[in-house]
Amino acid sequence: MSFTTYVGDFLLEGEVQPAQVDAHLATGKYKSWLCLNSVADGETKCPKAQVEAAGIPFDSIPMGPPNWADKEGAEKILAKVAAMEKPAVIQCSTATRASAVLCAHLARKAKLDKDGALALASELGLKVGAGPPPAQAWVAMCLE
Repeated sequence: MSFTTYVGDFLLEGEVQPAQVDAHLATGKYKSWLCLNSVADGETKCPKAQVEAAGIPFDSIPMGPPNWADKEGAEKILAKVAAMEKPAVIQCSTATRASAVLCAHLARKAKLDKDGALALASELGLKVGAGPPPAQAWVAMCLE
C-alpha cells in the first residue's frame, strides 16, 4: 500500500502503481520528480519512463542502506531538492526516506536543529518524525 502526503509544494510518495502515477501526472500540477530508489528497481519503485513520457523532469538518486551515512550523497540530494521546480514529487518505497529528505530540507531553510526538525516532522505528519533511527540519524547528519 502506498503512503501519500502533501506538504507545501511537495508530494511525498511511497511505491506507486502506474495508475497512481498517471493520476498525479494528470493533475498537471507537478513540475519535477525525484525518486530515491534506483531505476533498476522497476517502475513501481521508480517510474522514470512514465514520468518522462509526460514531459516531467525526473531524477533518480538512490538513498538508503548502505549509504545512509554518506554526507556527500546527502548534500547531493538536498541540493537537488532545493533546485527542483515546484510543486515536486519526492518518492521512495515507503515515503520514509522521502520524509527524511523533506524534513532536512525544511529544517535547513528554517535553521532548525535535529530536535526542532523532528518536532516539525511530527507536526507535519512526516514518517521520519516517529520513524526508524537511520532516517532520524540521516536528518541529524544533514543538520550538522
